[in-house]
Amino acid sequence: MSSDNPNAFRSARGGRSIRGPRGRGRPRPVRFQTSLNTEPLSNDDQEKLKQRALRFSTNNKDQGKNYGLVSRGEDNTLQLNRNNEREKFFADIKKQFILHCSSYDSVEGLREDLTNIKDHNKSQKTKVEEILMNLRKLREALLNAKPTEFTAKVFLYSIKVGSRSGHYQTYVPCISYLISNVIENKHADFKLQEYELDEIIGIYILHLAHFNLKTIDKGHIYSNYQDLSQCFQLFFKYIPHNYAIKKILKAVGSNDYVTWFNTYANELRSNLCYQMIINKLALNKIIQNLLLVLNSSYFMISVNYLEQDLLSGVVSYDYLKANFPQYCGHWKLNEGTIIIRERKRKPDRQ
Repeated sequence: MSSDNPNAFRSARGGRSIRGPRGRGRPRPVRFQTSLNTEPLSNDDQEKLKQRALRFSTNNKDQGKNYGLVSRGEDNTLQLNRNNEREKFFADIKKQFILHCSSYDSVEGLREDLTNIKDHNKSQKTKVEEILMNLRKLREALLNAKPTEFTAKVFLYSIKVGSRSGHYQTYVPCISYLISNVIENKHADFKLQEYELDEIIGIYILHLAHFNLKTIDKGHIYSNYQDLSQCFQLFFKYIPHNYAIKKILKAVGSNDYVTWFNTYANELRSNLCYQMIINKLALNKIIQNLLLVLNSSYFMISVNYLEQDLLSGVVSYDYLKANFPQYCGHWKLNEGTIIIRERKRKPDRQ
């Protein structure tokens, strides 16, 4: 077919030229009909497409606040810090957390929400998880710069939110960063306040002492001796004046449950960060071990002695029956006395 023929580039349908009239704009695109699968998308696929469209949308009014994680190569706006983006973002995070906390009518409801972290279900994040993720984005943007007072404020605030929600994936790396880059850094331009140092080291010690607790023979708990050794090193180096932390460390190392409950109830529970960490990591484990000891050592015990002297009012008999049936489901209550096990009578001699 000769290129001089004007009909050489005409389509088979209607004789219309694909290129259009010469000199009038760009060539008209050719559309092809394909035989792709046209089955309707599932709900999950539709949701993913919506999220993708929202992420790449240029008309999103809140796009400036949807920062990404530097570690994933998503966004580096906070790292560049144009127009004080970090300070504005941090102020917005604190405002969100305050508004979220003030939306609850009771402390119990707020406490339950703070500890309701669902790492396994990333499609339905709670408000607290969203705040923790925003704090992580901000922290990652600060890692490549020299630590400043603003950096310390961000990491300290992350520790408070993370510890109060029992999210060790947040507060443990933050404490490690502050120890390495601020507390132990002789060339740092600033130092933490004494109360700040006392609190974060106390949080770190309580975490290390209780994170790997295990139950072995008849209720004796086992904690990694390396963890306990590190705990005592941190204690004597930074907070040797904190007698409550020292008592609870000794109680964990010696299986002294009475001292543990007494110290927790009277000296540590007033600190919400300490309370949340112990409630999430250790309380149930310590209760289980105490119940194992009672089952093997006692035939009967009074309710008042159990609740006030052994448990220091932390939990009640009814709480134990409802939450630990495998350990005390066989207990019987008789006029204020708990019958743990019946005495076996020896047969009479003939």
